[in-house]
Amino acid sequence: MRRRTVLAGVTGLATTAGCLSISDTGEEHPFAGGTVTVRVDQSTDTTHDLQAVTREALAFWETNSERYAGFGVGFDGVGTGEADLVVTYTDSPRGCSDVAVSSERVLGCAPVLGPDTSVPEPTVARVVAGSRPVGQILTTTKHELGHVLGLTHADEPREVMSSRPADRLRLYDRRVEIQETAVVAAERTSAANATYSDAVDLWNAGDYAEAAPVFGQARAAYADAVGQFETARAAAEAFEQAQVIETVDIKRVRTLLDGYTEQVGLLASAAGTMSEAADAAAAGDTETANARRDRANNSVDAFRASGPLQVRDVAVPLGLVRESDREEPVGGPGGAES
Repeated sequence: MRRRTVLAGVTGLATTAGCLSISDTGEEHPFAGGTVTVRVDQSTDTTHDLQAVTREALAFWETNSERYAGFGVGFDGVGTGEADLVVTYTDSPRGCSDVAVSSERVLGCAPVLGPDTSVPEPTVARVVAGSRPVGQILTTTKHELGHVLGLTHADEPREVMSSRPADRLRLYDRRVEIQETAVVAAERTSAANATYSDAVDLWNAGDYAEAAPVFGQARAAYADAVGQFETARAAAEAFEQAQVIETVDIKRVRTLLDGYTEQVGLLASAAGTMSEAADAAAAGDTETANARRDRANNSVDAFRASGPLQVRDVAVPLGLVRESDREEPVGGPGGAES
C-alpha cells in the first residue's frame, strides 16, 4: 500500500480544511508504545519560554494519548541534536504552504501520521509564535502534536483539535465583541475626521458661522468613538474575572484601548475648541479665535505624533489571530489655517 503524509493546519478567525482522515488498516501508529525524541527549533522574536511551552504540550499528550489517540506514547527531552520530532516556532507560517487553504493566517501545521502514512525524518510540527499570548501558542502546539499522533480536526478533545476558534477559545464571543467594538470605534473616528475636514474647509474659506456647528458635529462623533473604545476596554475585564488570562494578553489589550481612547479624545477636544474658535471669529473676536485655533491644531498635532490608530492589532493580544486586516489605520484630520 502506498504511504502518504498529509498536512493539517490551524488558523485564527478563518478555518482551514487541512487534515484528512486516516483509514485504519489494523496496524499501529508508528509512535505507538514508543519513546519519541524531541528537539525545539526557534526562529521567533517571542519573549515566551517555548521550551516550557513544548514540555507542557508533550506532557499533555503523554497523559492523554491513550484516551484520544488510542495508544500510549512517551517523549524524551526538549534539547538539541537529532530527533524523531522537531517542534519549530517561527513568526510566520513559512513551511505550511502545503496546507489546504493555506494563507498568512495559518498558525501552524504538522503531518497527520497514522498506520498508513510514511514517517518524515524528522517529523516537523510548525507553530507560529510571534506576539501571540502564550496560552494560544500552547494550544497550537498541542493541536499540531495531536496531528502527529493521528488526530484530525473532527477528533476530541475539541478544545485542542477543532479548527473552529469558538471551540478552542473560552469567551470567544466576548473576544470578537471587543475586536468588533474597536473596529466600529475606528470607523466612527474616520467618519468624524471627514466631518472635521469639512468644517476646516469652511473655516479656511472664512465661513465661520457655518463652520462652528460642523465642528460641533465632529466633536460629538469623536465623543461617540471614545465611548466605543471605553466599552471595549470595560468588556476586556471579563477575561481576568473568568481566569482565561493565559490566552489573552490583557495588559496589551488595555494599553491599546486606553491609547486609542486618549488619541481620539485629543481630536474631540480639537473639534470642540475649533467650534469655539469659529464662534469667536464669526463675532469678530480675532484674538480669541486665533488662540482657540492654535490650541486645536496642537491637539491634532499631538494625535499625529502618537501615530494612526491600528485597531486591527487588538486581535493579536485577544488571541484571535496573528493580525487582522479588517480595516486600514485611521489618521487624523488636517489643521485649520490662519
